[in-house]
Amino acid sequence: MNKKLLVLMIHLLAYSMTLISCSNVPPKVYIGGVLGAGIGTALGHQVDGTDQSRIIGAIVGAGLGTLIASTAGKSSAERPPLKPTNSNEEEFPQLSSPRLRSIWIPDKIEGNKYIKGHQIYIIEDPGTWKKE
Repeated sequence: MNKKLLVLMIHLLAYSMTLISCSNVPPKVYIGGVLGAGIGTALGHQVDGTDQSRIIGAIVGAGLGTLIASTAGKSSAERPPLKPTNSNEEEFPQLSSPRLRSIWIPDKIEGNKYIKGHQIYIIEDPGTWKKE
């Protein structure tokens, strides 16, 4: 095998290990790289059938597959949810925030029970409609 080709394969291996260790890379990038490498290997074999052409085909295919997959459209999980648009739908006024009061109840012992200190929240003024 050619020395340049061996160096190129080592760089590709190092690049792929770096990519695998990166946790924020979406799975579609890995799938695109693997599919591209497979297709590139097949096309490289069709060129002249040598190992060198298959390896070059795999490297080019993996690079292109990764690039295409990473720039492909957003998945449905990454898209913001769609708001229903209905022209007959009315606009509603805003609601104001309720006013709350909190009371701290300290630790206490009642008979054979231990009650740990806690907060009690009381709604003093519920939210009301407001116009903007």
